[in-house]
Amino acid sequence: MKKIEVGNKVEWASAAGVIKGWVLGIYLNNNAEGVLVPWIRVGYRDPRAPLPVNTVLCGTDSYLKMMKFRVL
Repeated sequence: MKKIEVGNKVEWASAAGVIKGWVLGIYLNNNAEGVLVPWIRVGYRDPRAPLPVNTVLCGTDSYLKMMKFRVL
């Protein structure tokens, strides 16, 4: 996998299909188990929304593989 950096164009698979967006930020914070993990804030365009949408994805290797996350 290519290095994930702020500004990268990315895509991932979700229940809504394959979504393409851009990395807005990367930070560390605890997950639900209290373990410190990376988080990736991503912006993307949703045709049903008038403005861009932001979401946060867990940045662990296993989660990104499951979501078929990749840098374009």
